[in-house]
Amino acid sequence: MSSLSSLILCLIVVATVLFHFSNAFEKHPHPHRVFHLPTSRRLSIQSSLPGNLYPTQFKLALYKDPTMMHISYHVSQPFSRHEDHICQYAKWTGSESTLQWKRALVVRFITYHQNAGTDVTHRMVQLQPNTEYVYKCMQREDLFHFHTGDYLYERKQQPSKFLLLGDFGSEFANSTVRAVTNRVRNESVDAVLLVGDISYADIYNCSDYEMVFDEFMNEMEPVMATHPFMVCPGNHEYACKNGDCFEWTKDFVPYNAKFTMIFDSGKIHNMWYSFVWRNVQVISISTETDYPLAPFPSKFGDQLSWFEDQLKKANENRDQVPFVLVMGHRPIYSSHKEYSTDGVPIGSARKLQMAIEDLLYKYQVDLYVCGHVHSYERTYPTYQNKRNPQGTIHAVIGHAGNPEGPTKEDSYAHPVPQWSANHFTKDLGYVTLETTQDYMLWKMFASGSDTLADEIKIPRKSL
Repeated sequence: MSSLSSLILCLIVVATVLFHFSNAFEKHPHPHRVFHLPTSRRLSIQSSLPGNLYPTQFKLALYKDPTMMHISYHVSQPFSRHEDHICQYAKWTGSESTLQWKRALVVRFITYHQNAGTDVTHRMVQLQPNTEYVYKCMQREDLFHFHTGDYLYERKQQPSKFLLLGDFGSEFANSTVRAVTNRVRNESVDAVLLVGDISYADIYNCSDYEMVFDEFMNEMEPVMATHPFMVCPGNHEYACKNGDCFEWTKDFVPYNAKFTMIFDSGKIHNMWYSFVWRNVQVISISTETDYPLAPFPSKFGDQLSWFEDQLKKANENRDQVPFVLVMGHRPIYSSHKEYSTDGVPIGSARKLQMAIEDLLYKYQVDLYVCGHVHSYERTYPTYQNKRNPQGTIHAVIGHAGNPEGPTKEDSYAHPVPQWSANHFTKDLGYVTLETTQDYMLWKMFASGSDTLADEIKIPRKSL
């Protein structure tokens, strides 16, 4: 190859990378800023970190087989030995002295960089439905309690409850952390869904990246360790942007190391997956990669074929599992001025609409939940930019709280599009979703007062 040809090829590669990277942050309502962790806070975090083989950041996750579940945790020592990691679990009998312990299987053991410690995942097997279990790992003395779901068909008609969050950072979200922790402690919540942008570690200096992630995960451990904590990728999971850490974090490497979602068909990433919980099929997608004009380079597989296959199977199973919920990070419908003009999606919202909206309509998806915009908005059932009783309800819940701050009221179009049922900019918030065989009950709570701010009952569709 001539030197001129080599130069042209290099320029094409550079231009492609720059296009994808700039496109990923196109018209984001919060321009990129570098945040600096105050020295006092950095020292406080460092002084509170335990020994390098002490497990922290415990979290549960579902698996494709409902008789199994994952336990994941983090240790600060990189490249620690496989045999050092032991987790045990047992049915709760009411007394620790009578527990019959089983050893969980180590299924993932990842150190993605020498500064990142090690993330370990164990798998519990032969779990019985509707049963309270406990688990403990290594030298950590805590006993974590959790309940399994009613995955047997004859018990699927029992109600279930999810708690949903979006765009959740390690700062400026104290009211949400407090409200969510209290709710899962005092109510029967089956699982927690987080629709991307987890911790916002990427907006800090490179030297603080892992520290901010650690702080967020430890703060959320009381929730994550006792309830399946199911996540999807957002744009802030792509890479650490401020320094040489970009090279070892790009392409969602930390996200895929720190979380273990549902692996199947040889897939070893968390970019998309699906699961059933009682009467709801939850399908989690990547709005960041792997569809035409996606914000970041596609490298994880044929997502759209997988997505349609999951939707088709879910539709065929509506008699047993009547509701379908899709979660992703970016919105299709938002009346924020950066994402629609005169009610028509623009920018990244339009690209996502072209990729998936026809599938949502074809397979009668009940609810699409997303974030990215840092306030709350819910639509009427909508299709092709108009209210349509057979369309999908879209809900933007990116208002859990984060360092970039909330979206202001003057960022929204006035009057709002005819498909917009409610939007809320007065406070941070989170959502609960209760489901039965006949309806879903959606409730959005303002975090500061923990009071109800929006509610809708979504009936079962007649297909």
